[in-house]
Amino acid sequence: MIVYQPIRDVSASAQLTYNNMRTYYEYYAVDWALPTIVEQITGLDNWDILSDGDVIGAIRLAWDNDECYLRDLQVSSQYQNQGIGA
Repeated sequence: MIVYQPIRDVSASAQLTYNNMRTYYEYYAVDWALPTIVEQITGLDNWDILSDGDVIGAIRLAWDNDECYLRDLQVSSQYQNQGIGA
């Protein structure tokens, strides 16, 4: 069962993002290190995605007045293609 909770470990969440996005960063020569990712996600509404108690991803939301925007959705590679991000 998939459940959500406020992110408990921002550094671990940033690492997940870095791992998922590394190929993109390298291909497009984006110079993002973990501290940059932590800085970028700290101001967002961050949620862990859990499966059977294990953190398997993150959802990041941004709010503007009365609207909410999905800023980022990351799912650990071993859990991708299972409909979790759908």
